[in-house]
Amino acid sequence: MQKLTKQLLQKAQTLRDKVFKDKDEAFIASLTPNHQYYKKHNITKLEYFVKIKDNEVIGTIGLYEENNETWLGWFCVDERYRNQGIGQEMFDFILKKASKLKIYTDKDNFIAQNFYEKNGFKKFYEDKENVYYKN
Repeated sequence: MQKLTKQLLQKAQTLRDKVFKDKDEAFIASLTPNHQYYKKHNITKLEYFVKIKDNEVIGTIGLYEENNETWLGWFCVDERYRNQGIGQEMFDFILKKASKLKIYTDKDNFIAQNFYEKNGFKKFYEDKENVYYKN
């Protein structure tokens, strides 16, 4: 695992865009102090990490602080590298950085929901689009 850098930004965004339907400026904001993204989303801290294999970004994961709570951000593994323990390795890495963590995922993403529950997270809220977890 390594911290996201400007050199890896495009590769990380390409992976995120392949995996998620939503897109935002979180990656670039994490590399740009005082980016408008912080104020717009009431975020006080934002950092992302990438998993590299053969000079390719195969996973992204991040943390952000919003209203004094730490949330998981843009966690994904390239589909070619799934079911190999990489996601668990990345998640364990992030849990060492944030002992209390909140997460949300799409309501129809049962694979992610099962993963979070397997890791001891409990559902605490649900709306029409997302399911929210905390440990």
